Amino acid sequence: MHSESRIKSFRRGLAPKMILTLCVAGLLVLAIIFLGRSMNRKPSSVARAIPPVAAPVPAPASASQATVVDEASLEPATVRVAPERFDFGLMAPGSVTSRTVQLRNVGSKPIEVLGSKKSCSCTMVDVKPTVLQPGDEIPVTATMTAGLRQADKSTVKVILQYAAHAPTTIGIEGFISLPVKIEPSDIRMHPKGYDEPAYQTKGIIQLTSADNKPFRVTQSGGVDPEFLIPVVDSTMLSLKHQVRWNLEGYDPETGLNESGELVPEFWMVETDHPGAPLVGVALNHRIHRLQPRGSRPWFTIDRFGVIDPVDAGGSVDFMLPLNGNRLPTTSDPVYMVDSDTPAFKAELISSTPAPDGKVMNLLIRITPASTTSGAYSGKLLLKSANWEAPFSVIGFVRDPKGS
Repeated sequence: MHSESRIKSFRRGLAPKMILTLCVAGLLVLAIIFLGRSMNRKPSSVARAIPPVAAPVPAPASASQATVVDEASLEPATVRVAPERFDFGLMAPGSVTSRTVQLRNVGSKPIEVLGSKKSCSCTMVDVKPTVLQPGDEIPVTATMTAGLRQADKSTVKVILQYAAHAPTTIGIEGFISLPVKIEPSDIRMHPKGYDEPAYQTKGIIQLTSADNKPFRVTQSGGVDPEFLIPVVDSTMLSLKHQVRWNLEGYDPETGLNESGELVPEFWMVETDHPGAPLVGVALNHRIHRLQPRGSRPWFTIDRFGVIDPVDAGGSVDFMLPLNGNRLPTTSDPVYMVDSDTPAFKAELISSTPAPDGKVMNLLIRITPASTTSGAYSGKLLLKSANWEAPFSVIGFVRDPKGS
């Protein structure tokens, strides 16, 4: 009996403790479940609690920032250009020629002229930014520096730009040539490329008067001219002549003839035209091919130039553009010009930057020797501190007797 009562008494004391333990365990389970759900909950509600970041407001464009304008969407400017294009006509190689047109506002509203651009570095344009009032006009001047080689400049354009109108394009007419034009101006002796076996050793050269003055051909390649059939009487004055050139005696691989002479760089033709006693055409043989610029600090675009004729005992100056020396910190100026032939002396007179700053103009003086007469040719050697390169010239010394 006593043992049974003790058991009942123990059970009555144990019940509250068990209930308390179960309650605590239940609370722990609920806490764990709550935390688990909180950790797996999508962050959308949290994201909503973070205030959205305002989009950055672009800073106002400064005056120095260019505004991109679709020029095709702009209306043409109500202007008239007179004359309609720059007519440079026939320009002597190495010459500098300027032409001016007038730009007139023929509309009823002001037009803001900003400036100009051009399609060739050989041309400089002078036009002042201004507001062109109705009825007003301003001059626009284009200055072209002719290269030493024959070239058609009729593809060059001058473009005037405005603040709120489509650009105005002004064309150019002009041809760089001696008074006798020669075609082709370059003979490709390897028409399929310098590394191809095909080799051109003969052909036809056409000479045309560029100033409408008839002339005769007196020499071609240093000998009497061979005219294209039908034969033209060499004593006849004509505005056009066609003569043959022939280099069949030179080996296509070595460029040498039986006497060990190298194929010439150019074919020279002599005439009795007072303004063009000598013209030349480049012979592009692999021996004379121009190499890539590589690490050269400067270079010339042309390989040779025909300089003005000179009287016996006189000198002639010509301008040679030198490309590459643009930055003062890396420039390597040419300080000397030498001649490699006894036919003439060469002297560097000056070296000045062109107006656009892209080239250096070398003024070179050629003085033929007292024994030199008629056609002559030879190489100049241009020298700087870190480089030297050749440049060929051909010229003509007039007969003092005038014969």
